[in-house]
Amino acid sequence: MIIGTFTKNTEGGYVGSINTAGLNLNGVVFEKQEKGAAFAISAEVGGQCFEIGAAWAKTGEWGDYLSVKLDSPVFGEPINATMKLAANDSGLLGLRWNRPKDKEED
Repeated sequence: MIIGTFTKNTEGGYVGSINTAGLNLNGVVFEKQEKGAAFAISAEVGGQCFEIGAAWAKTGEWGDYLSVKLDSPVFGEPINATMKLAANDSGLLGLRWNRPKDKEED
């Protein structure tokens, strides 16, 4: 399920929005980092900027992508997502929510 759309910005990061049934954030920014995660993710809410997650660069069978973890005190639990780094026909990158896999019980 696509929960956000982004475009590349001039600073080497990404800017866009995240929209779900309970979360609507515009002005979400993936800011390139020198250490740790490849990107820090922030959003502006009520005129204030809040860090809401991080993203790590990965390569898989379908190409380069970002492994994204969104977390905030307003979320019930962290949100895991991926963003393929190849734009669609409209020039947008889609942020796709990943449902957590159930752990097998012993």
